[in-house]
Amino acid sequence: RSYRAYTGPLTSERWRFLILTRFALRHALGARLVQLLLIVSAMASLVFLVLIYLHQNLSAMQMLGVRLEQLIPIDEKFFYVFLWMQAGIGFLLTALVGPGLISADLAHGALPLYFARPLSRPEYIVGKGLALATILSLVTWIPGLLLVAFQGFLSDGWFAEHARIAPALIVGASAWIVMLSLLVLAISAWVRWRPVAGAMLFGIGAIGSGLGAAIALTLGMPVGYM
Repeated sequence: RSYRAYTGPLTSERWRFLILTRFALRHALGARLVQLLLIVSAMASLVFLVLIYLHQNLSAMQMLGVRLEQLIPIDEKFFYVFLWMQAGIGFLLTALVGPGLISADLAHGALPLYFARPLSRPEYIVGKGLALATILSLVTWIPGLLLVAFQGFLSDGWFAEHARIAPALIVGASAWIVMLSLLVLAISAWVRWRPVAGAMLFGIGAIGSGLGAAIALTLGMPVGYM
């Protein structure tokens, strides 16, 4: 008798899956370890930012007693190292955030509550996956593009000589994000127990890295890591 129907604004059905993304992000970003890893990622990006600044500022280098040839060149290798480091932090974030995205819903029988609303299964997967993809983007290609823009601002003509770095950052990071997101969502749905799902993700990463290194050493080519 006290029931009153909801009379507030309704989200468009096309974008209703983003509600899942919003609540998943709120839950994930509230974790202390996630916040700590994001801070570590920001500090690593700041180190690369300082390297770019020192490389373009001779007076600052002279004050610190650093010679130009002692610094690494700002080229594709510089951003490769940056993306490699940030991808490692992203793997740790995936292990913390990813296993709980679906396993909790399955363990508590919540899926009928989702699908009783105008929400399809693909939209459910996309909504959950976008939360993880957003966090991983914050530590990979977004700060990478900011570094590229900062370097291009300080150095005239650098953009023209290194035009492929920005799209390479986006494509490389996106491939990593999609692979990690789909992998951890599948593990989360299959195992349904968050600690075991996280351990399985670490196991796959460790075994995959070992096999990749073995193939690379055997063939003498980096294709094994792919």
